[in-house]
Amino acid sequence: MCVSCYYSNNKTVIEVSDISQIIEISDKKLYSVYSLELEIIGTIDGEAKIRLNDIKKEIIKNIFIFKYSADWYSNNATIIYEPLGASKGSFVIKYRFY
Repeated sequence: MCVSCYYSNNKTVIEVSDISQIIEISDKKLYSVYSLELEIIGTIDGEAKIRLNDIKKEIIKNIFIFKYSADWYSNNATIIYEPLGASKGSFVIKYRFY
């Protein structure tokens, strides 16, 4: 299955610094949401922690891919990026609520 094929225009680019970031993603056009597909791809110069609400968290480093695909019953989600030594880089968040 080609996960990337499902993402439409819901794409956000984040520049990394040594400060934690809270990123809100949403699709306000949908009234009845039952699933979320999320893919975060990026490069950072060290380690960081990335969390999707309190459901999934990972330590990421260097070149990384963070994926999530499961039942979801809200039209928004929160991604928290916490640097653990990383101070520069960037990542792209692609997502789809449906």
